[in-house]
Amino acid sequence: MKCKVFIVSVILVCTLLAGSSLAHKKVVVIPLVEDKHTCTGTLVGTRWCDNGNQTVTDMTTGLVWLKHADWGETRPWRSPVGYSDAHMRAGILDEGEVVHIGIGNYKFILNDGSDLGDWRLPTKTELYNLANGTEAVRSSNMRAFRGVKSWTYWSSSTFWSGVISDAWVVYMSSGTALYDEKIYSHYVWPVRGGN
Repeated sequence: MKCKVFIVSVILVCTLLAGSSLAHKKVVVIPLVEDKHTCTGTLVGTRWCDNGNQTVTDMTTGLVWLKHADWGETRPWRSPVGYSDAHMRAGILDEGEVVHIGIGNYKFILNDGSDLGDWRLPTKTELYNLANGTEAVRSSNMRAFRGVKSWTYWSSSTFWSGVISDAWVVYMSSGTALYDEKIYSHYVWPVRGGN
């Protein structure tokens, strides 16, 4: 018995052939890996979906990242009351906001349907996975993103409970996870979704 295999969308179609004749065929439909995330924008590689609204979706996790990795600038992890820190900076994004970047005052309008409070700092694992694994994002290979700096970005994760003065950062030129004191400034790259 021979089998011709055709991949159609997310199903595998196998036509069983008796001898060399197509007269007796049977179609067997076998679902492939469950498709959890659908790209409605432009797929960049197999992992990144540019949603066309200033966001990029990680098709492996469903997390939505701000397309402009340099928007958040550098901030300390936590600051005294009244000062902008990394958490406050990440949390101020919402639908329709005119977002300014850098000295040249480049701007874009966030058009993703998000509400104030949807955006946050990524966890250490989320940020580390962004910079490692299949189609990793690095400052030298930005994939669907813009402005990825070759320096460190804050995660929301404290180093460990015994040392609450430090938090994890990821170095975007190498994908290495390190920790630093929360009083120092590192880049802020907002994400939404997930935990």
